[in-house]
Amino acid sequence: MQIFRMGDAHTQELSGCHGGTGEYSVTTLVKDPSCSALKYVRDLTLAPGSTIGLHQHDIDEELYYVLSGNGVVEDENHREKPVAEGTLVLTQKRGSHGLRNTGRAPMRILVICVRPPS
Repeated sequence: MQIFRMGDAHTQELSGCHGGTGEYSVTTLVKDPSCSALKYVRDLTLAPGSTIGLHQHDIDEELYYVLSGNGVVEDENHREKPVAEGTLVLTQKRGSHGLRNTGRAPMRILVICVRPPS
């Protein structure tokens, strides 16, 4: 068993996530733990109007769990679906996704990336 604490993590203030627009902050809680399919766990806050650009996951799968706020998620076919607090979005291997904060408040998501079995 491994235990990770938020207080041990470093938060970065950045812009243009995956070619998107606007500002966001990200705290990497877990990165490449030994003996695990888990690649990383991040706490990401997307400023109002900001986006995570559409991007593909060639060799991994990623989950977005919306902790607060609301927005629109986009898939590889440019279809958009609304997301809000309590929504879980799974992007499978070779799938694509993007996200836009459509609310007036920051949107906070938990990002979990895993390596699928071969």
